[in-house]
Amino acid sequence: MRRAINTIPKKEYDDLMKYAALRMHRRIQRMADEEISKMREADNKGDSEKAEVHDFNSRALSRMADMYYELIKREDKQ
Repeated sequence: MRRAINTIPKKEYDDLMKYAALRMHRRIQRMADEEISKMREADNKGDSEKAEVHDFNSRALSRMADMYYELIKREDKQ
């Protein structure tokens, strides 16, 4: 059975959250890389509108991944 969140010691909770944020950073960055691939594919086909959509999707995902990375760095400083 899964533990209740309020029963996990603070240090262990912080470590678990840090590793979860790191996993999410990696996952979101992979999604951003996939969008870049789709952008290049659309660009090669001459579909500039679709390429632009994928470009902005990639940029948004990269920013989200960076937010997770900032959380990880902030936790390391404390």
